[in-house]
Amino acid sequence: MRIHLRIGLLLLSLWTVPALAAQPRGSRAVLARIETLVGSELEAWCRQVGLAYPPQAVLLRAFKKEREIEIWARNTGQERMRLLQTLPICALDADPGPKLRQGDHKTPEGFYYASFHYSSSNWYMWIKLEPEAIDSMGAVGDGSCFKIYIHYPNELDPLRSRAAGFRNTGGSIFAHGNCVTDGCISLSNRNFLYLFALARHHAPRHGRLQIHIFPFRFAGTADMRAEAARYIHLKALGEERLLRFWENLRQGYELFNQRRQPVKIRFGQTVLRAGDVSPDVIRLKSALKRNGFFEGEPDASFSPELEQAVRRFQKRKGLGVDGAAGPTTQRKLGLHWPRRYVFD
Repeated sequence: MRIHLRIGLLLLSLWTVPALAAQPRGSRAVLARIETLVGSELEAWCRQVGLAYPPQAVLLRAFKKEREIEIWARNTGQERMRLLQTLPICALDADPGPKLRQGDHKTPEGFYYASFHYSSSNWYMWIKLEPEAIDSMGAVGDGSCFKIYIHYPNELDPLRSRAAGFRNTGGSIFAHGNCVTDGCISLSNRNFLYLFALARHHAPRHGRLQIHIFPFRFAGTADMRAEAARYIHLKALGEERLLRFWENLRQGYELFNQRRQPVKIRFGQTVLRAGDVSPDVIRLKSALKRNGFFEGEPDASFSPELEQAVRRFQKRKGLGVDGAAGPTTQRKLGLHWPRRYVFD
């Protein structure tokens, strides 16, 4: 009897070890397990918008105030991306304004690239990839660790931080599960499985995976000054600098809305040209008016009259005459703006 009991216990232990070892840890194993759990749902989402599963190009857009993250996707050969799903964000810094320093608990705002990590000593990066345990709280070493690393800071973030008097911009910003944040973007575990699986299918031949993080949906926010008043670093950064930063984000936001394609981003000097609407245009008109090249009240619209005024100024100063106020024209007018996102 004792022999049979010992044999039974031994067999039970042999069954238990493979179950623990089966917890996926590597990138392929994690994605394969997630596919078995939610792949059929993701395939149905794709069918609803006319995409083959899995999509080959993916782009993410997060909106802090609305606590939402959009998943955009397309197949190879398609020009425009389609909105595949909008998921709720259950934990993040929802207050407006960019992250400026280590320890301020802010979620960054801007245009970033993303990659994937599979290890962490933090419990909230771990999820149990079993049907009955997905929504349970994470624990280090129990289950699988997988997260989306957001490449913050980019080239512009340290410049903005230094302008506000901060040296350390902070970092280690991720999208992950378990509904907890210290500046990261956190979803419920099941929703993060959806997000991670779709993002993980992004193919390198389509460029690096982009994630755009906005303070709010610009189309639904008429008064950005009211939003700016809530920013914890407003005194250090300055209202006008913050508003110029948001106007720059709005340009990329609207460009994607028009093209439905990943945004080509570089970092450069401000160039104002016909059709622009920006607080910077007010400063440009005011400077030209002081120098006798522009008449009328300065407003935020780069009008045909302003273009002609810029051309006259450029001709008088011996500059290249193109009607656009680039860095050289700005310097001649005594104007200067910090580097910003430039969209091609």
